[in-house]
Amino acid sequence: MMDGAVMKQATVLSYMDVFLWVGVMFLVCVPFVLLFVKNAKNKINMADAAH
Repeated sequence: MMDGAVMKQATVLSYMDVFLWVGVMFLVCVPFVLLFVKNAKNKINMADAAH
């Protein structure tokens, strides 16, 4: 019974760690995505887009 409780607690703690790292990676990647989107919008030629 004690083994089951310890296993359940270890599983919850590991999910918490993974959720934290995924959140950190998301926050790190957001500025890069915004930079790429801004650069992609600048490359559009308005004369070509009107035709």
